[in-house]
Amino acid sequence: QINYMAERGCAGGFWDILASSADNYLEKGLAHLPATQEEAARLNPNPTKPPTRPGLPMLSHGIKIDARVRPVNTTAVSPTTGRSHRLQTNNSHQNPKEVKRSSPSKENFSRNLEDYRGKIKQMAMHQASCRYLQNHLSAKDPKVTTFIFNEVIDDIAELITHPFGNYLCQILIEKVSSKQRSAIVESCQRYLAEMSCNVYGSRPVQKLIENLGARNEDIQIVCSSLSEHLVVMTQDLNGNHVVQKCIRCFNPKNNQFIYDCFVKNCLEVATHRFGCCVLQAAIDHGTKSQQDSIIDAVEENCAGLTRDPFGNYVVQHVLDLARPDVPLRFVKNLEGQFHSLSLFKFSSNVVDKCLKLGGKECVTRILRELMDVSSTGDDAPIPTPRLQDKLVELALDPYGNYIVQACINESREHSPETFHMLVDVLQPVLHKLKGSPCLQCLTLAFPGLSIEKTEPVTDAPVKLDLANGHVTWECLPSDMLVVDVREIEEFAKDHYHSAINIPMGEFIRECTQPVAGEKFQQVKTAPMVAVYCGDGTRAKLVIEFSKNLGLSHLLCIEGGLAARPSN
Repeated sequence: QINYMAERGCAGGFWDILASSADNYLEKGLAHLPATQEEAARLNPNPTKPPTRPGLPMLSHGIKIDARVRPVNTTAVSPTTGRSHRLQTNNSHQNPKEVKRSSPSKENFSRNLEDYRGKIKQMAMHQASCRYLQNHLSAKDPKVTTFIFNEVIDDIAELITHPFGNYLCQILIEKVSSKQRSAIVESCQRYLAEMSCNVYGSRPVQKLIENLGARNEDIQIVCSSLSEHLVVMTQDLNGNHVVQKCIRCFNPKNNQFIYDCFVKNCLEVATHRFGCCVLQAAIDHGTKSQQDSIIDAVEENCAGLTRDPFGNYVVQHVLDLARPDVPLRFVKNLEGQFHSLSLFKFSSNVVDKCLKLGGKECVTRILRELMDVSSTGDDAPIPTPRLQDKLVELALDPYGNYIVQACINESREHSPETFHMLVDVLQPVLHKLKGSPCLQCLTLAFPGLSIEKTEPVTDAPVKLDLANGHVTWECLPSDMLVVDVREIEEFAKDHYHSAINIPMGEFIRECTQPVAGEKFQQVKTAPMVAVYCGDGTRAKLVIEFSKNLGLSHLLCIEGGLAARPSN
């Protein structure tokens, strides 16, 4: 029986019995079994013996073993439990080459699929037999395709999400006829959304969408099955690829349900790492009216999307559509926020794109806002210290400096009068921009500028109270390193234009580290360092702690940021 079942794939419930009653014999090898019925009777004098054929040895519990033909390294899997069992025998008398040829990886299957009628589903769930079925499908024989289709159609939903069965389903979907493919759609329609989000089911569903062709009835079934779960699928690692496949393979009319969903849930979809990619694909493949509906939804949520790590890419993608009216619509929507947007990593990319793609009116509106001038009228900006500090802060910011450079380049080309306004405001404070990319950009755009002419002239050197370790804002040298020890959120709201931010906890931790970070390395190497916080309390604690560790070149700015002069 073991030989018979092993040679024929071990179908039925035989292995369930074997797993529970004969595992120990199989692990030790069949060579240790009794050789004859007499020896078995000696080991177990009172067995329940079934009818036996004379001359066959058997196990004490009645499972017979043919000693004349023993399987070599035969591996079989129970169709019901999925457990793998290997039959190992003591075949020292056999040729080693024959044993190698009988390895499971090179198992020989019957060339006639009819031998496996009723077992195709189980075969599709195991690696070797699934490859065997795939090879048969690749032969492009319609009879073979129909045979396998008829065997698995009732269980196609289960096989699509199976680690091995999904590969057979992908090939089967390609090979079957349109009518058979329709039967697959009908069998899976209740589970399409779940399959799409499954790591194994996603690819067969995509293959099904690719091969539906122009069969409108099947497409409608797929669309109705996916429509209720579209937002969840769009945000899923696997499901988002199915939605993108629909966008690329179905015509715009059939895809209308996707655009309706995206317009209704624009912010939720666009601010997701996968959703933003799907939304961009929808914009690229939609009709003009579908694009317009998405653009309107993006414009409505523009402020939130511009600051979002993923939503900003959707806004930039809309700006790249080369529609002349779109940048101006976005600029009007964001008016009053350009200074804060320019200082933020994600939103600064959107502002930069508005400047480069928006033309004269967009450049003028953004630049006049940054210079505190009304966007309408011909009023020139008044170069007050507050305005100059704002522009210097922008020019020295890691992200804002790109906005200032874009303002210089674009205004020089599109709006010369606004460009000259910017030069007039920045000229008195050019010495504060030494070494910055903005100064290089400005001198290239306006070769007549001279930094030396704008250097401040002082009658006497600034006096610092080194004995007490204090300095005031009025006596603060322009070239001194200034450190803000407040938290990141406080620093983002307001800070001294040239200060670097090292929160108090991080500052104290860096003092005790053998290797200093990039910012704290500046503190250690600078000749003098001014430290401030909100009211001076935290700055004094930091300086006192640092002096105990040998850092004696730190000065506390009296009164902190609250004591900074208004001008």
